[in-house]
Amino acid sequence: MHRAANRTGGHLSPIALQRIAALGSAGAKPREVQHLAQCAGCMESYAALAAVHATYLAREPPEAAALRVARPPPASAFTRVEPAAASRATRSTPRRRWFALLPAAALGAVAFFALVRHEGPAGASQIAVQHRMRQDAYGSLLYAADLLPIGNGTRGAAGLAPEILQDCSRAFRDAPGSESACFWFIGSLVASTQTESARPQVLAALAKFPRSARLENLAAIVAFKRSDLPDAEQHLRRALALDRDVAFVFNLRRVLQQQGRVEEAELLRTEILARDPAGPIAQLVDRAEPQAPAPR
Repeated sequence: MHRAANRTGGHLSPIALQRIAALGSAGAKPREVQHLAQCAGCMESYAALAAVHATYLAREPPEAAALRVARPPPASAFTRVEPAAASRATRSTPRRRWFALLPAAALGAVAFFALVRHEGPAGASQIAVQHRMRQDAYGSLLYAADLLPIGNGTRGAAGLAPEILQDCSRAFRDAPGSESACFWFIGSLVASTQTESARPQVLAALAKFPRSARLENLAAIVAFKRSDLPDAEQHLRRALALDRDVAFVFNLRRVLQQQGRVEEAELLRTEILARDPAGPIAQLVDRAEPQAPAPR
């Protein structure tokens, strides 16, 4: 592994980038995710490969897919083939296999040139934003149930690379009516500690998408970062009215703890443990947390 890293100058190899582009974040190792979050060059290469992969899959018409699934049996299955004809068919089989490999070879060539150009579509930096959200959630509120907190490993706040923020902003401008693009754009600002810039954006987004529970949760994270605990509680209760997600329950419990409302927080702890006793968020509940001030 170290020899491979040395050959690529410390960057991810093309094989690793192709694997991540094909399988998504689920196919990436933690070390690879962390490197993508910090290296703009590898992130652009990954984005180019992901775009090529998606384009290739989208090109296959439904008729071709149906033929591939339900291909009729060859004529030789019903008719007797003379030995000489069988010999000719056997000799032509490798030739047909070479033609079958041409689309894959063309895909590889396009991927190679895309890798060299370092061009990527807007919004392809989502994997880096997810990693930064997990770091930002350490000791704070959760962005989502599947984005569990991880330690930053360095002292101080580490933001996202400017190229990644620009990708998220570009995706938001290109699809202003998309709740998903809105979430990732505002989430990238919040996770990069640009709280004051994120606040008007998330309020405008809630006016456009009033039934988005995860945008309400983002607004709660912004309020929590600004030490406005009552506002954070209000947004979390709205999120829970739309979706009783366990991450939102965890966040509300933490906000109530910070306000010294221990009994209410304990009820939410009981709910989390009852829903998934062995789950990762239930384990977070029992970890050491900042103690709320004693009620007066």
